[in-house]
Amino acid sequence: MHTRTALALALAGLIALALQGCKSEPVIEDKTLSEWVDLLRHQDLSTQEQAQEILVRHGSGVVPYLRKALRTTDPTLRRNAIRVLGRLGPAAKDAVPALLGRIAREKVALLRSEVLLALALIDPAAPRVQEEFQKRLRDVDADVRASAQAGLDKLDPSKAKPEPAAPKGPEIEQGLVLRDAARATLATRRPGASFGLVAEVARGERRAAVIWPVVAGPGGPAYDLVALVFERRGAAGWVFVEEVGPLAGEGAQRLATALGGSDGQQVLRPCGVKREELVSYLQTWGQAYAEKSASGAPEALEAYEKLTQAFAFPWVAYGEALPDMLAKGAFTQPWKLELSATGDALPVEMTLAGAPRSGQVVLRPCGQGVVVGELRPSTR
Repeated sequence: MHTRTALALALAGLIALALQGCKSEPVIEDKTLSEWVDLLRHQDLSTQEQAQEILVRHGSGVVPYLRKALRTTDPTLRRNAIRVLGRLGPAAKDAVPALLGRIAREKVALLRSEVLLALALIDPAAPRVQEEFQKRLRDVDADVRASAQAGLDKLDPSKAKPEPAAPKGPEIEQGLVLRDAARATLATRRPGASFGLVAEVARGERRAAVIWPVVAGPGGPAYDLVALVFERRGAAGWVFVEEVGPLAGEGAQRLATALGGSDGQQVLRPCGVKREELVSYLQTWGQAYAEKSASGAPEALEAYEKLTQAFAFPWVAYGEALPDMLAKGAFTQPWKLELSATGDALPVEMTLAGAPRSGQVVLRPCGQGVVVGELRPSTR
């Protein structure tokens, strides 16, 4: 009798396990939750975003699947799983231990920052979360430290920083805010790369950091400008959306698409040089660039940033003339520019690739000075 009872119980257990195994995952728009989670790593950014939206709408039921995704070796999947958990807010409380475990072994600084931002949205008052915020104030990465401080400030509104006033007017001189975010993003997308930050283009809740990257490797420097587009998402701050580039050619149109439109764009950058100092300014920083780039020194990036202050943004971002002029030594020889002329279209003489050139330069006001808006050299 006991044997029969034991066999019956064992058989019932097997049946229960079989039935449990047959339970299907929820299906949303012809895909299971596991399939939607896997799409978080898709190479197409719009597909990643669609998967995020689907998972967020499903609510707390996706948390077990996202906890599993946190253990993956794919940094894109980890990043998007963290973002979905953050967007779920308090509904993702069951994921807090997994997030704390993830940050303890996370080597990518950008993802450590993402975890902290998610924890601030899910359960910032939890003692272990507060301990993690305090611990990360000593992180080696500045962006991680800032995210930790933001998490602590979330519980003390008196420490919250007011939103900056919206900038007015195109190409105004303003502090650039995305340098650290761009550096962290580039570190995950192009390991070993460094860059010069040329400008930021703002429109609504989106902002693009326009960068001139120098990529380490046998291929040498990459002269094409690209834009890293970020979006402001509440307590999460500036979140990376996509990379646009190279900007030469159709870059203006591609950047407008990424920002959601060409209207209302504002270019934020240190801008303009005093009219009487323009020629010496170009020669000083052009020479500095030539010297530093020849030795591969990072100071070449600073020289490039400085040079772009003397040119109108569209001229710098959407054309190839400036890198071409730098390569041909345009700023290492004295310029002749008649700055005493009353108009803004002035005659110019320069040396380009060892040959004398003449043409016309068009100056435009920008910031507290002027910039080269157009340069049309022609062979003598």
